[in-house]
Amino acid sequence: MTTSFYVLRQLFDTARMYSQKVAVVLDDQTWTYSELIEQIEQVVCHLHRLNIAQGQIIYQFVERGFEMICGFFGIMCAGGVYCSLNPTDPYERLVSIIEQMQGRYVLVHRKTHSQYPETTVGQQILFLDEILSPLSTIEDMDDLPNCKEYGAAFIICTSGTTGRQKAVVHTFKSFAACMLAFIQWDLDLYTSRNQVLQVATSSWIVHVSEVALPVIVGGTLVLMRPNGHLNMAYFSETLIHQQVTTLTINPGILRALTNYLEITQRLETFEFVRNMCLAGEAMKPKQLTKLFSILQLYHIQVCTIYGMSECHTALGCQIQNFDDNCVPMGYSMPGFRCLLIDEHGQTIYNTKKLNEVGQLVIGGSSLFTGYLDNLERTASMFITIDNQLYMKTGDLARYNARDELVHAGRIDFQIKVHGQRVETAEIENTIMNWSPDKISNCLVTKALHNDDLLVAYIISNDLELDTKEIQDYCKKYLRQYMVPSYIVVMDKFPLNANGKVDRKNLPLPTLHYNMQTKCVLIEDQPMSELEEKVYNLWCSTLQLDVVPHDMSCFALGGSSISLMQLFNYYQFHLVPDKQINVLDFFTNQTIADHVRLLISSKSELHTVWSPLHLVQGRASYAQENIWLAEQTRFIQHTPPIPSYNSSTIYRIDSGHLSIKQCLRTIDLIVSRHMVFHTRFTFNVDRGYLEQSIIENKSYGGRSYPVYVSTVEREQEFKALGFQETLMSLDDAVFRCHFVRFGHTNPDTLKEGDFIIFTFHHGSFDSTAENLFLNEFTLGYCGKYDFQESCLQYIDYATYERSHMDMNEANEYWRKALRGYSWDRQLDLPYDFGAPTNAHRSGKCWFLGTDVSSKIVDAMITGAKVLNTTLFQLTLTCFYIFLAQLSPHNQDACVTIPIKNRYRPELENIIGMFVNMLPCRVIVDASSASTMTFVDLLHKVQNNLTNMMKYGNMSYLELLELHRAPSVDLQFPFIHAYLTLITSTDNSHLDKHQLNLTEPSSNQNICSLSQYLQLNEPGDENSDLFVSTPFQQLDITPLVKLIPMANEPINLWINNKHEQLNRTIKVLTPLEKHIQTIYSRVLDTEQIDVYRSFFEQGGTSVKALQVIYLLQENTMTAMIDANLFFGNPSVTGLAQLIENKTLIK
Repeated sequence: MTTSFYVLRQLFDTARMYSQKVAVVLDDQTWTYSELIEQIEQVVCHLHRLNIAQGQIIYQFVERGFEMICGFFGIMCAGGVYCSLNPTDPYERLVSIIEQMQGRYVLVHRKTHSQYPETTVGQQILFLDEILSPLSTIEDMDDLPNCKEYGAAFIICTSGTTGRQKAVVHTFKSFAACMLAFIQWDLDLYTSRNQVLQVATSSWIVHVSEVALPVIVGGTLVLMRPNGHLNMAYFSETLIHQQVTTLTINPGILRALTNYLEITQRLETFEFVRNMCLAGEAMKPKQLTKLFSILQLYHIQVCTIYGMSECHTALGCQIQNFDDNCVPMGYSMPGFRCLLIDEHGQTIYNTKKLNEVGQLVIGGSSLFTGYLDNLERTASMFITIDNQLYMKTGDLARYNARDELVHAGRIDFQIKVHGQRVETAEIENTIMNWSPDKISNCLVTKALHNDDLLVAYIISNDLELDTKEIQDYCKKYLRQYMVPSYIVVMDKFPLNANGKVDRKNLPLPTLHYNMQTKCVLIEDQPMSELEEKVYNLWCSTLQLDVVPHDMSCFALGGSSISLMQLFNYYQFHLVPDKQINVLDFFTNQTIADHVRLLISSKSELHTVWSPLHLVQGRASYAQENIWLAEQTRFIQHTPPIPSYNSSTIYRIDSGHLSIKQCLRTIDLIVSRHMVFHTRFTFNVDRGYLEQSIIENKSYGGRSYPVYVSTVEREQEFKALGFQETLMSLDDAVFRCHFVRFGHTNPDTLKEGDFIIFTFHHGSFDSTAENLFLNEFTLGYCGKYDFQESCLQYIDYATYERSHMDMNEANEYWRKALRGYSWDRQLDLPYDFGAPTNAHRSGKCWFLGTDVSSKIVDAMITGAKVLNTTLFQLTLTCFYIFLAQLSPHNQDACVTIPIKNRYRPELENIIGMFVNMLPCRVIVDASSASTMTFVDLLHKVQNNLTNMMKYGNMSYLELLELHRAPSVDLQFPFIHAYLTLITSTDNSHLDKHQLNLTEPSSNQNICSLSQYLQLNEPGDENSDLFVSTPFQQLDITPLVKLIPMANEPINLWINNKHEQLNRTIKVLTPLEKHIQTIYSRVLDTEQIDVYRSFFEQGGTSVKALQVIYLLQENTMTAMIDANLFFGNPSVTGLAQLIENKTLIK
């Protein structure tokens, strides 16, 4: 673990140990460790072919994503020196870095290529998209990684705030020592059990540990979309959805997150977080007070860390309290030596010197090797103490009573703005470069009234200089927080007795002075209602009395955190029904810009849905859909078949649970969500379904049934699983079943016991089930506030029908389904014949076929290469499959499930929201020779995007737009249904861990794992299919998905349907008999059982011949000329005979 290439070698060892474990995840995309290594090898192989020399600098210019990770490790494994360029940095800074280091190669992907400076000459652009293509071949990689102990591993460029940016070079030795310090730290932040969120941008040193640490210890690295760290709603959703356990954030993001939680009250954001590290600027305790109570509620370990680009993280500690009114820097990390040196060069020890301040110096193996091509600057950074090498940080510090180091400022004129070190000389030089002839001197300092504002004093003979033009010039070369908010033009500086600038007597401007001279006061301008809301919000956020329309938020003393706070308020109070782009609000920073963006996203304000406290009302559209299907679509059986029931089975893996405490928790959940008390009645007079909230205590004093069983064998438990039904929607919508395995303890569930929760889909969708399980977990631990009022599902059902303008949706769905016949059926190869109506038995079993790993890999890679989702790609392939079956299917509707929780208020309601709507795609035969697979994919993507926009249109309402008379019961447009279920190994899914505190015992952990069992079909029958045909499908052409993506789709479709029909049809004995006679008369073995006898070469004479032959067999003796000519296909005749036999 101390070898020079520990980090890279450990990565490969970990990948072999956890080859199928998820290594990296971004939203719904994942890479296992084996996939990660494979992609890294792709990068290494490509660099080897270019004969990359050991130690050659290679830039990476990409946004957040999987490519970023591959390039990071791939460059170092190939022997190159990794240097990240941030696409969001100013253009001039990028050019400066590139010119300074003279790297020859740069890794980009297509979306960042256009942003890369074009002024560079002699550089070779390498596209990661192409390098990671599945078509690339990989050579033998047995010699990986290729690195030397003192060889350069990566370069981090400082922010440039202390002069020209410095290129900090780290070796493989310092890289390994940095990572080892975290791993050996006794706080266990990084283990194989952790999901670690990557937050820092790629140009910061923290980014290195965020990326490397999770994967070298066997954990999971969680990525966010580009700019996702600025969108607090997405940030919060990522923490929850990805179950993030560890994250490192700067105080700015922490404040923005706190602001977001205050607005949304989404406290479950930290449900899974166990470790939070604070890095960056020093924080005051009051900045943490608002959030600390929430963090304590979830038992989150809060740490603070301190470091620099030159040494990574050198200090850290766990925050216990705020007695010192400051947040400490911490103790020395493992492998580091930290000392305080006073102005006389003497070491300060903590004993009785708590108020003595000295410069912090750091020693250890993690120190950088030097600044690139700057030996003089490198030498000035180091000092020898007791024959050991230390690095001077320039930071002042002192000890507190706990021997922790506390930050006490800077030793030079560097200042900190928004937590970033700023050397004023860099700003001063930039201002003077604007016009050396006009400006003779410049001095930059902080404003007295606000530490985050800079003031520039300019000495010039021209007192009428255009200060706005100077600020614009600074923005081109400096980061936003380095641009002075105020510029004061003077003819000379005030001097003290020693002839030096007297900083205390500089005329510091006030905000009012600056606005009076540069802007018109806002109260003198007319404002709309929206402008007034935005204006008041800016005044409150920036703590100002006056804010001009056209002044940047940064110029007013705001920061990126201020913009995040403004964005959060806009999103949840001004335009809650619209998606607004956080990046737009960051690039447009004035009140006028924000008002314009808000108007363009939504021209009028919308109110938040509030609880209505109803006890009776009309059922929702989703409830009506399911109730009607239960009543009319399925044939009635005794006992009834629970077609819309869902059971979730959890096994106790360790510890124990109290049944009484479980029931108390469930009772609290049931009392909070009225959907558990819902009962349905059909109002005959009004002709619709009504729901009522009835406190029914008929189940032993509860409104839901509870069962407790004891089993001795696995087979008994499986039998119980088959019996877990709720019957119809008219019965209880939820039940709970505790199963004891081999014991009869009346209140305790032990290891190996089970809990079965059964839900009815009329009241629960998958999101609702997850909400229930989440509340159950938190409630059992006493961490959930069940007293908080919330919107009820019956409220939503009322709002749904009375507060939604469906005019646009009606118009869209009229156009989308225009010309699609009411009774149109897809041409599918049924094994038992297609029924004439939509009546079904309700009996079924799931049929499936194994798909080779090559096809799966091709599909996943195809989604990445084609920049689409796996669902969109699968849906496109499904349309092609339908078109292969029959030309009739080239105009097809496929039913798509839509989550339909389209407002923030609906996210935490338990209820049924999922909508089923048809996605119609026409594969025009006339254009099949020119339309490519990619063209069809774009068509599918466009249709999905549009239909999602109008996804709140009920299926029943959709039918009213297109209703047509029909002889039989029909459910049009939903003949085929597609959903994508990604399978994972959930046999040990430690998803819900309950912290149990018994009155007479210590705290214990009870681990619940989701239990999946294989349901055998038993005596159930399928209405339409048997399993054999699905095992005969020829889908191997999907392996060629990428090579054929730009080929015309007629290569996929033409002449395929006949072959597929023959392939997947399994004939009944009656059909085989008829087919044999057809073959004998037509003298061919190629009989299509669906097509007419006459379409396949039959004549009237041959038809009579067939009739005579059929009449010779008792099975088909009833066939005469009238019956034959009315049903001339094999399946048609067979169906006719079976129907007549049943009637007799």
